[in-house]
Amino acid sequence: MVSPVHFRDERLTSSFSYSPKKQVQATDDGGLQVCRDSEFVQVAMLEGKRAFQQFSIQGKPTVPDKTLGQLVGQALAQRLDRSTGTISQTDRITILAVAHYVKFFNFRTTSEFIKEYETKPLPATHYLRVSSTHWFDLAAIEDRKRVVKHILAMLAWAGKQQGGDGDGDGDESMEG
Repeated sequence: MVSPVHFRDERLTSSFSYSPKKQVQATDDGGLQVCRDSEFVQVAMLEGKRAFQQFSIQGKPTVPDKTLGQLVGQALAQRLDRSTGTISQTDRITILAVAHYVKFFNFRTTSEFIKEYETKPLPATHYLRVSSTHWFDLAAIEDRKRVVKHILAMLAWAGKQQGGDGDGDGDESMEG
C-alpha cells in the first residue's frame, strides 16, 4: 500500500563531510515526504525566496548562481547524508518558490558521479545533471493547472518509487 504524501513545514538539515576538516550543511525550507516502513522519507525539498534577485536582459526572472549553488548543495547533502531517507537513490526534486512563481528542479546524482565527487579532483567524467521547468506564474490559471499536473506527476513518481526499487530510473519528465 502506498503511503500518502505529507507536507513537511519544518526545515530539514542534511550534512556530509568531504574531508576530515570540511563539512557541508544544507537546510531546506520544507518539503514533501511519505512514510515508508514507519519512517518518513523525502520526496521533494521546498526552497522559498521573498523576491527575485536577478532578471535576464529580456526582463524575465532568472535563478542566480548563489541560489542554484544552494539548491545543488541541498541536493548533494541530502544524497550523501546517511540519516536522511529519500524516496529515490539518484533523484532529488526541489520546488523553488519566489513570490507567486514556482519552478521545479530535478537533480540527478548517479553513483558514478558521487564516487568521482568524493574521490577525484576536477575534471570529472561524470556530472550532476540538472533539469528544470520554466517559471510558473501562480497568478495565471493555466500555470496553476500546470503546477498541479507537476505535483500529481511527482506523487505518481513517488508512488512508483515507494512500490518499486527506488532507483529513480523511470522516464518521468519535468518538461514545462
